[in-house]
Amino acid sequence: MKLYESVYKKIEEDIKSGFYKEGEKLPSIIGFTKKYGVSKNTVLKSMELLEYDGLIHAKKKSGFYVTDNLYPKIQVTNLHKREFQRSDDFEYDLSPNAVSYDQFPIAIVKRLMTEVLNSDYRTLFSPTEPQGSLELRESIAYILNRIKDIKVAPKNIILSSGMEYLYQIILELLPNDSIFAIENPGYDIVPTLLNARKFPYIDIDSKNVKNGINTLINSNANVLCTTSMHQFPIGRTMSSTEKEAIINWMRSSKNNYIIEDDYDSEFRYAPVRSDRIYTMSGAERTIYIGSFSKSIAPSIRCSYMILPEELMEKYNETLPFMACPIPSIWQKFLTEFIDKHYIRHVNKMIKLYKGRREKMIELLEASGKVKKIIAEPVGTNILVEIKTYKSDTEIVKAAQEKGVLVFPLSRYLRGSKPTGTYLSLGFAALDDEKMEKAISILLSCC
Repeated sequence: MKLYESVYKKIEEDIKSGFYKEGEKLPSIIGFTKKYGVSKNTVLKSMELLEYDGLIHAKKKSGFYVTDNLYPKIQVTNLHKREFQRSDDFEYDLSPNAVSYDQFPIAIVKRLMTEVLNSDYRTLFSPTEPQGSLELRESIAYILNRIKDIKVAPKNIILSSGMEYLYQIILELLPNDSIFAIENPGYDIVPTLLNARKFPYIDIDSKNVKNGINTLINSNANVLCTTSMHQFPIGRTMSSTEKEAIINWMRSSKNNYIIEDDYDSEFRYAPVRSDRIYTMSGAERTIYIGSFSKSIAPSIRCSYMILPEELMEKYNETLPFMACPIPSIWQKFLTEFIDKHYIRHVNKMIKLYKGRREKMIELLEASGKVKKIIAEPVGTNILVEIKTYKSDTEIVKAAQEKGVLVFPLSRYLRGSKPTGTYLSLGFAALDDEKMEKAISILLSCC
């Protein structure tokens, strides 16, 4: 390392550690020559490099100063800090993202993994296409057609290891001056990502969709993020009329886009047909997102999105360097599982979850402590309003101390507080016996 580079590194470390604070004047050139025992020219060269990298700036006849707001903190207003809580730290899991591990097809997974590992190792340890392997994208296109009546070409599917990674791609493709509209209450990860990338957003009411759509239409937003098939955590499915209003908004400007997240809508417990916005819009300026977190397991870090043609073209032109982060071995396994077992597995889980959903509703209704249950026949969670003087966070804290993992509605709300005490309850993880114990403990905390 050259001498001026060594001085650069030392000053850089002092800035990053906070020894030299943002906006603070640095010692003089002579001061640095004495401190580091180097020549004036060496210090000047180091300062030029620091200034070039934006760490410092010069003021005429004054000296060098550390750049203001050098490491800006992301302002996350009214967003709850994301705390990771392991479900296996709790005896009973009533969280909305829970799945049934007791019915996980482990024998099938072991057999398929053995078959995959015994296949051509060159394909297992070689990178796939940037969008993900063609075979897996073909398999996903097939089940989308079979299960959700979505017709899509594999070339329009992009694979990644989670919704947050797909959003990173989406934010690169949409205009830099985009303004987002996001459901409130809703997933906390979306506003966090937007804040991190400094994209402005407005909240739209997901409890009163008509009001939310009116807010959208009368705003400057040009990108809507929605969970129209199963609005999380409200648990509501948008009507066809509401979806048509959103499509009309999208078509009112060529700059408008819809991002439709179809999380957990595979699980429907009544023969009520409701088309997705993606299908109703003819895929026009609509980005469709799906995953296997609920239908297989959360640790299967595979999500996918379908891009409309114009964004697909931009993706191919501007992001060819973004490699698919899902290991080739997992992609091969998923292809085999989807082709041979996926539809049968989903149908089995629908039957199981339908029974568990009915059991939870039965227990809640019989308790006398529930004011309202919002439970449309879709997804793996319901929303419950409790008769109590306590806040949802008080109840959740008490329940978690007794071994029940549960989340409050306020976790997903930005700004205003709920008018009642609401809990988002997942019913997927527990059999009847454990469900009775979990609900009993939970209600004793109310």
